[in-house]
Amino acid sequence: MLIHLKRFTQFQASIYRKLPPGSWQKLASLSRQGGSKIALLQILVVGLTFLKEIVMTAFLGLAQFMDAYTLVNNILIFTRSYFEQLGYGALIPAVAQCESAESSRKQAHPVNQPAQTDQHDAPFSPQRLLVVLLNYTILFTLLVGGAIGLLHQPIAQLIAPSWSGEKLQHLLLLTWLVLPSCFMFQVAEMFRVLCIQEKRFALYQLPRITSLLLFIVSFVLLLKMMGPMGLVIALPLSQLVELLMYCVGLKIRPRWVWRTEGSASFLQKIIPVSLTWGVFSLTALVDNYFLSFLPTGEPSAFRYAYVSVLIAGSLTVVNLQMVKLADLNQACSEQDLEKALAILKGASVQILLWSLPLIVGSVVFAPWLIKVVYERGAFTAHNTMLVSQCYQILIVMVPYTALWRLMSSCFYNLNLIRPLLLIGVVLLALRIGMDWLGLQLMGLHGLSWMVLMNSYLLLMALGLFLLAVRNRLKTEGAP
Repeated sequence: MLIHLKRFTQFQASIYRKLPPGSWQKLASLSRQGGSKIALLQILVVGLTFLKEIVMTAFLGLAQFMDAYTLVNNILIFTRSYFEQLGYGALIPAVAQCESAESSRKQAHPVNQPAQTDQHDAPFSPQRLLVVLLNYTILFTLLVGGAIGLLHQPIAQLIAPSWSGEKLQHLLLLTWLVLPSCFMFQVAEMFRVLCIQEKRFALYQLPRITSLLLFIVSFVLLLKMMGPMGLVIALPLSQLVELLMYCVGLKIRPRWVWRTEGSASFLQKIIPVSLTWGVFSLTALVDNYFLSFLPTGEPSAFRYAYVSVLIAGSLTVVNLQMVKLADLNQACSEQDLEKALAILKGASVQILLWSLPLIVGSVVFAPWLIKVVYERGAFTAHNTMLVSQCYQILIVMVPYTALWRLMSSCFYNLNLIRPLLLIGVVLLALRIGMDWLGLQLMGLHGLSWMVLMNSYLLLMALGLFLLAVRNRLKTEGAP
């Protein structure tokens, strides 16, 4: 698998080196222009996400059903991130290769081209590739979703081995119905990232906005008739609509097509993308496992504190990260480690300066903020205390939410995959031990501290390795 991974990153590096002079500057400029458009839509997405969480807590509180939903939703976020990585690491390069092959074919045989050709039938058509990939991924998710539905009892026991009684019944229900049905629509994330590549920034966010609105409205309406069971219908329905909107926007027509010239490129990248994603995403399942041992309400409290941190990061430092990412990729593609480290240093200082007032303000005003935002309906004062105490710890992760993407991108573009994987494996093993220790010593607070510490240990390890590489190159280059 490491051989496949090395070939994949070498292929990426070769593409970067073939770009004509000035291309990276243009890409950086486009990234900044697109970033402003995305930022405006991102604010709307974040606002609706916040509204969704407020509505759910107002009706459900931090009780047994919400704890079960938290664990199941964390798994859905885990699978969604996988399809997102497939989009960036496999789909976009495969589509680009199809477009290049189709353009070369037309230039080589311009006379033989018919006046009007169905773009879904052309052998190297990106649209045909998208149809084929949609067919295979839908088949894959159907099989996996069906297996989850059949094996929901052992899966639920694996997710939360200490649960029993009514709490376990809620988890069994969500694992049986929500987990497999929503998993089948996670493929939407793979097609979503293609919108960024095509600079269709409105299409990138509008289906997500529609999905959030549909969930909020349908959940509130169904809740009156079905109680918490309304979520079982509202969540899959909203995600299905999101997938359909991306298919329509990208002109993916459902057809019985299973072969195309460009699919081999996509398949070759599945192993390396899956490997790198798995190493760094398994931490979510590790945290999920240890959350199941907390008392009722505390898993949900961790989730709402963590969601609040991500929202705060999305509105501040993540937008700064998007601007710096193109410049960093340019420096790495030129194998200019000194310039890349200078960009990383400058970005880190700016991110920390942006984060510091937010962190201080959140630590001081967290109880009031959480009360104003969440405390209504079934969300009690005790729930506010749990979430605010957890939030005061996790808010320190705001700089990490932006710096991790910059650091990892630097490793990928410099072809430092083996050390990246090694660091990831070591930190994953360390996270298991740290989560267990934190849970034993301080419960929810201990788990929160360990998640925070492990995140920055990862950044520190990545940064020290890059400095070591820089020093080694200086030593080798010295007379």
